[in-house]
Amino acid sequence: MAGVQHGVSGKACQYLKAVVHGRGVASGKVGASAPVEEQGVTRHQASLDEEALAPRGVPRRVYQGDLDAAHGHDVAGFVKGEITRTQTRRATDPGRLVTLHVDLCRSPFEQARHTLDAVTHHRSPHMVRVVVRRQDMGDAQAVGLHQIHQFVDGVGGIDECAFAGGPVADGVGEVDHLGGQGIAYGEVTARQPLPEVQRGLHPLSVRLPSLGAMNPTTPPASGEPLDHLVAGMPLLVGGDRVVRVSERLATAFRPGDRLVVVHDSGEVLHLPSAEIAAVDAVLSPAVDAFVDLGTVADAQIDRCFGMMADLLERSEVFDHLVRTNAADVESARRRGRSTTRLVLDDRMRGAMVAGLRMWADLRIERDALVDTVQHVGWRVETRRAPLGVVGFVFEGRPNVLVDAAGVLRSGNTAVLRIGSDALGTARALMERVIRPALVESGLPVGSIGLVDATSHASGWALFCDRRLGLAVARGSGPAVAQLGAVARQVGTPVSLHGTGGAWLVAGEHAEADWLGRVVRRSLDRKVCNTLNVCCVVASRAAELVPVVLDGLRAAATDRGARPRLHVVGGAGSVWAGADVIDETDLAREWEWEDDPEMSLVVVDDLDHAIDLCNRYSPRFVASLVSVDPREQDRFWSRIDAPFVGNGFTRWVDGQYALGRPELGLSNWEGGRLFGRGGVLSGDSVHTVRLRVVQSDPDLHR
Repeated sequence: MAGVQHGVSGKACQYLKAVVHGRGVASGKVGASAPVEEQGVTRHQASLDEEALAPRGVPRRVYQGDLDAAHGHDVAGFVKGEITRTQTRRATDPGRLVTLHVDLCRSPFEQARHTLDAVTHHRSPHMVRVVVRRQDMGDAQAVGLHQIHQFVDGVGGIDECAFAGGPVADGVGEVDHLGGQGIAYGEVTARQPLPEVQRGLHPLSVRLPSLGAMNPTTPPASGEPLDHLVAGMPLLVGGDRVVRVSERLATAFRPGDRLVVVHDSGEVLHLPSAEIAAVDAVLSPAVDAFVDLGTVADAQIDRCFGMMADLLERSEVFDHLVRTNAADVESARRRGRSTTRLVLDDRMRGAMVAGLRMWADLRIERDALVDTVQHVGWRVETRRAPLGVVGFVFEGRPNVLVDAAGVLRSGNTAVLRIGSDALGTARALMERVIRPALVESGLPVGSIGLVDATSHASGWALFCDRRLGLAVARGSGPAVAQLGAVARQVGTPVSLHGTGGAWLVAGEHAEADWLGRVVRRSLDRKVCNTLNVCCVVASRAAELVPVVLDGLRAAATDRGARPRLHVVGGAGSVWAGADVIDETDLAREWEWEDDPEMSLVVVDDLDHAIDLCNRYSPRFVASLVSVDPREQDRFWSRIDAPFVGNGFTRWVDGQYALGRPELGLSNWEGGRLFGRGGVLSGDSVHTVRLRVVQSDPDLHR
């Protein structure tokens, strides 16, 4: 910081800045690069925030992250009395430099409005002087306890009174970076606090207790906006734990940013203001569009889906999408990312077109009558109603953008944040397919919006916005769980589609040939409903385990790949080279790319298999191979999963099984779902409203 001293004639500093104690300053402004005229010379204040000095105020802090080197501009400040230039243009002065001093003969109630004013109208500010050179901001600073005149290149003081022996803060600004010459008391770093300037012998020496309010090393007071963080600051987690702010987070945090402390895990998530703004730019129009959709005819929604399908089928549109997608795929490959479901080909286009035409042809009344209760003189109608804005965070798959458009069918709007791998393709789909269809059909253009951001923080910002009616997350298990926790903390309902992996049980009455075919067809590719764990009852193990292994080999052969097997405990001898795992490892989902991979465990009986599945699985897909109806009924009654079958596991898909393009598949790992199954599709995103129709005007209670 630059301050002003009486009669200072030492070596010129590279630039000067001011911190003002709350004594009132001139009504003029001093901001970043704000020119001040003094004796015909234009001066610039360097590296301060663009915020004016207001009466009884202080300027905001200087950021440590400002890496611009000092450039030798002169600086003038609004200080008590007359500011003059002394001993400039000396041989030691680099460039256009000036040393300032204060006329101490002025009245303490006078303050300059301009640098040459002789009479003023407020009390004077007090300033701290610090010398800065071209050194790194993390370097130590010399802090002296004696008068300035005994130093050369040392830290100055206030009216010939030196700094306190305490540390110096980034909130005060850059400090002496002269390599520690003339050390009288010790060295401190630029990020440590300056508690005050000690009172000295000079009658105008001052204390600066108000600096704590702008000092980033001082935590914000209770109720104040969070505009900075302090390393080590405690944050409450879940009402009974504490986490502390890291140095990295404290440095990165800026005014306007937000924090989310995840109560489930104790993670501290940083939401930069830019990410919050990117979400708001899409979410606010979606909120407005939801209200407007209430006046849109169902025929317009039909037309919108039909137009999307038509546009996708146009060769010039699809060719552009394919070229854009190819760039996404190449970028993902360079970064070592999976491209299994990233490629936009004719097969994916066909599935998207079929889904869109299905929504166009499906007759769903958004205001359908669900039930009626008739009373004397009045009736109560239960009617179907949309939820509102549905927020989606999807993995990098091009087709999910079109799938999510299905929420329009039930009168909802959508805001989507897609994985970075497919963001280019998603932009092209919005530009060439979705927006044109919205406009041409007369739907609000904000009905479907894409958050054009790649950081995880944009997903957090979306899910912690209370304006969402539903938060839907698809992707990897940990990421989805984290997003779900963020949404739940603000009270937003969630539909999570993350951790998968199907379980298959070979029961006492399993048919061997059937079992082998089921294993093979459940391992054709890696998705959430792929076979992950197979249980074989001990009484049939000698016969059925080889059948399971043959099915695994056949699936690998179909893919031109090598099979991988993990076995629990003593079953390790069934396959040479099998990986022996503990029982608790049954909870792990194998994320394979090319080589089919699964776990095998031999169980005592059917109930043992059910208990393991309920304990270690994500409670998602479970299948029992058995021809015995009693075994099937017991399995159905005891298994804790939303998707249960007697054959291959890959049937679990909204469009394949129900003829509805799915938005995701929910497991029961986070609890059972209220009022619906585990398949989330566009027509299932709804709630109910009650409407009273009164025919008796004298109705009363």
